[in-house]
Amino acid sequence: MEDHDSGLPGLKKLLLALPRNPDHLVDEARGREIVELVRGAKIRPSVADRKVGQLLLHPKPFAEGLGWQDFLAGHALDTSLVRRVRFYLTSRAAEHEVPTIRKAAEREFRLLQGIHHPGVARAHDLVEHS
Repeated sequence: MEDHDSGLPGLKKLLLALPRNPDHLVDEARGREIVELVRGAKIRPSVADRKVGQLLLHPKPFAEGLGWQDFLAGHALDTSLVRRVRFYLTSRAAEHEVPTIRKAAEREFRLLQGIHHPGVARAHDLVEHS
């Protein structure tokens, strides 16, 4: 987006502009220094964002499709217990689509309750998650 009615430059223009003070320019050496400082600070992603109940999600989905993602997750207390966690993605959906997505999640959960087969993962719980 370019300039706005407010007279302020667009975000793209602002991000691509050189700093007014040349001391604020980040060259390759300064960039490496910043990366090392962040590593030294041991900043890690929040575990709270990767936890659902007592399950700790692996960092990346192992399967995904239109409107859903599957993660492997280990139990916080029993590390030998591994679960598959399916997320139905509502955060990017239009508001009017959210009830339909929730119904699909509930339908899958109910259908999987009656299936007992070694090749089909059984649903253990259905929870809301941010």
